[in-house]
Amino acid sequence: MGSTHTSAKGNSIATYWKNNVPVQLVDASPSSGAYGIAFNNTDVYLVSFEAMNTVTGVIIWKNGVPSQLSNPSGKSAYAYNIVVVSH
Repeated sequence: MGSTHTSAKGNSIATYWKNNVPVQLVDASPSSGAYGIAFNNTDVYLVSFEAMNTVTGVIIWKNGVPSQLSNPSGKSAYAYNIVVVSH
């Protein structure tokens, strides 16, 4: 988990490594980073941040599909871990 950097824009890119190969979650703009990963059967969940204009938002990924969490306060938000509970 973490981020890689691009030389072109200098932005960080949310990245995880699978079998020692980096997998970037987004393109080079805006800046982003990945903080947590969880597994449930064959599903893979990740939590990341993305800088959007003047605030930072949280994105939850399930099997490579992003879902941005709502932030009605208009302030920056961060998430550093994700847990999946099966019933």
